[in-house]
Amino acid sequence: MLSRTTITTLALALAGGGLWTLSGTKLSETRGFEFQPNPLGIKRSPYGQVLAMAIQTPIDADWHGGLEIHDHAEGGCGGCGDHDHDHHSAPETAEHDHHDHSDCDHGDCGHDHHSPEVAEHDHSDHEDGSGGCGHDHGTDKHADADNKQVALLDRLQSAVSQRTNPNAPTEGHKLYLRKEIEKKLRFAYELDPSHYANYNCYHLFITQRQLGTHGLPDEQVFEMVQNLADYTIRYCLTEKNDPRPALTASSAAYNVLERMLNTTDGEYSFDTMRKQLATMDFCIQRHFELLDSFINDGSFANLSSMRQEEILTRSKFAVKLRDSAQEAINRRERDQTSTADAS
Repeated sequence: MLSRTTITTLALALAGGGLWTLSGTKLSETRGFEFQPNPLGIKRSPYGQVLAMAIQTPIDADWHGGLEIHDHAEGGCGGCGDHDHDHHSAPETAEHDHHDHSDCDHGDCGHDHHSPEVAEHDHSDHEDGSGGCGHDHGTDKHADADNKQVALLDRLQSAVSQRTNPNAPTEGHKLYLRKEIEKKLRFAYELDPSHYANYNCYHLFITQRQLGTHGLPDEQVFEMVQNLADYTIRYCLTEKNDPRPALTASSAAYNVLERMLNTTDGEYSFDTMRKQLATMDFCIQRHFELLDSFINDGSFANLSSMRQEEILTRSKFAVKLRDSAQEAINRRERDQTSTADAS
């Protein structure tokens, strides 16, 4: 017969094993097993901001590894680097009919937002490599060598994303790729929560069932969206100089408001929606205040023309989203009032 000590030991071991299994299941569901270090405090630092932009390339490579299937063979898609679409930055590339920037109570600041100062230079004298010097330079061998190097880099880039397996990826492979992409998106967001694309890409990934990997019900997904947006807004509004984080905060506020508007059971009151809209208004106002200072102190002129246009486009996009949200709230309130009167 087993002694009392042995029985007690076995009972404690079984109880401990059961508790360990139960807690392990909970930790697995909440990603509690994942270790997320912050070596040298690089996350949310200026260095982290640079790495957050650089990490977009491996994310794109994983996407091409199986989530997006098209012919990467020679001549199949003309080179992955020449796609006309963006795989992970849809919010910032969507085309919209924006109103003029001056309609946002921002056009009277005395400067032209759409025409950054660019030094003009007449390149007509440099055609054909002559530079106006009066003699024939002949073929530029250095230029030919550079072109060959560029062609080699293009072929190497194409080879990185070229799919050699003729069979479609399995569901298990797709799930693995989605998990890897989600980890990278979360890491990029943690490096720089104020980056417009980092936040919106991560938000998109956790809200789209065909992309996300958490498998949580809608209620918990909305809680994730709310918590992510709240942290993003608080973090972005601490910026005192750069106007771009305020646009990210505005996008976060809109994402929460959009989820509220998409509910059909009247879970959120109109007062709650308008409070969220007021948060978005504050973020947009903060952006334009910082943008004025950014332009006046010359910081805006130091940016590339592409970055300048990016800021202006996102500014108008934020105002457009705000106006559409306001109209959606008003329309729903009118519909509810007319329904109540009819009954």
